Amino acid sequence: MENKNSFKKEETEHLKQFIEWYNKWHVKNEFLKNQISQLEKMKDFPIFIFASFILKIVWIEFELKQLISHLDAYLSTIEMRSRSPLSRKIRMPKDLDKQLFTFGKLIKEINQYEGTPLNKLKNNLPLLNRLRKKFIHHLFSSNSSLGDLIKEAEKGLELTEIILQDINEIYKFLENNPPIMR
Repeated sequence: MENKNSFKKEETEHLKQFIEWYNKWHVKNEFLKNQISQLEKMKDFPIFIFASFILKIVWIEFELKQLISHLDAYLSTIEMRSRSPLSRKIRMPKDLDKQLFTFGKLIKEINQYEGTPLNKLKNNLPLLNRLRKKFIHHLFSSNSSLGDLIKEAEKGLELTEIILQDINEIYKFLENNPPIMR
């Protein structure tokens, strides 16, 4: 009986530690997202527009890692419910961090999934990646003016908003269409 109580206390302590870690992590991420959104509003200074664009891409990288983890879990649940002898490993965002997934690699990972709910995201991500590369490579180039850079960053910020909406639509789809047995 003492072993059960000891195990239960240890399990409760681990859960409390996880919840504490998760809450701190969540607060940090919400703070960063809020700060990026506030920075984006400071259009009087072009450097803020540039910083907002670059930071928004990092935000999207974070969201893509979360989405890949959710898609893996969703598909794994279908596989478990169908009693398939094969299953998909659920990659957690920290697993993707360890593999140092670049923006381009994350796009390739998203392209491994198929389904209508993903189509808009899969179409928009390469557009953003091209814009990102062009912007970064032209930032200190003699071939682009400050006006060109501002236009590129503003266009990129518009696209990042569309992509964040695409990701939210996918989450809504997953929520409204729980995995079922095939």
